[in-house]
Parts: sequence; C-alpha cells; structure tokens
Amino acid sequence: MGNLFVRPYSIVLCQYPALPLRDRLIAEDRFGSALENLLGGVTGVWAAFQATGMGDEPVLAGAVQDAALQRWARAAQSARLTGLRGLADVPGAYFELQMTEASPGNHRPEVTRPGKAERSDENAARAG
Repeated sequence: MGNLFVRPYSIVLCQYPALPLRDRLIAEDRFGSALENLLGGVTGVWAAFQATGMGDEPVLAGAVQDAALQRWARAAQSARLTGLRGLADVPGAYFELQMTEASPGNHRPEVTRPGKAERSDENAARAG
C-alpha cells in the first residue's frame, strides 16, 4: 500500500459487495493517494473539498464554486479509476470521502476508516 499515515479524512469504498478487506483497503488507499497527487497533497484535498461547499467551511460563490466543483469532479473521477485499478468494474461503486475533526496541519493518530455506524451523511460526499 502507499501512504499509511493518518489523513484528516476517511475514504470508504461503497457499493462494491464481496470485496475482501485487504483489496478494499488497498483500493481506498490508492484512491486517496491519487486524489492527493491530483489536488496537491493532503492540504490540497482538504481545500478542494471545502471549496466545493461539501465541507464545513463557507461556500464560495458563483463561477469560483463552479470551477472548484469541476476541478473536484475531474480529480475524483481520475482517482476513482486509479482506486479501482485491477478490480472488476462494478457499476455504482464509489468512494466516499468524509472530513474528520483533524485539520490538514494537525494530523491526529486515530483510525481514519470509521465503521458504518460512525459515518454521518451530513458531512459525507460521494466521489466518483
């Protein structure tokens, strides 16, 4: 696997049934690494996520937000392809990204892939 450090967000592969845990974790890590490469690292992912209006920060207006959404969509689609590389194509499979309480500059040593009961829909975003 690639980066095994604690990210200030969790990534979960959804709607991909019967995938062994090891393969799921590898796919989630590949997705995160690809997104970070495309958006300028962990801080870039966090900033791009916030700029789309899906995060907790104030929403940008008009053309600036539209550009942020387009940039996010392109990066998420490319990262999805990377994350699913080597796996069977499952229509509807997507990666969910959720910001944790940690900010990009304050990495906290905690589990970054919370269980289903711990994920909330209000801060969750579907990527891909």
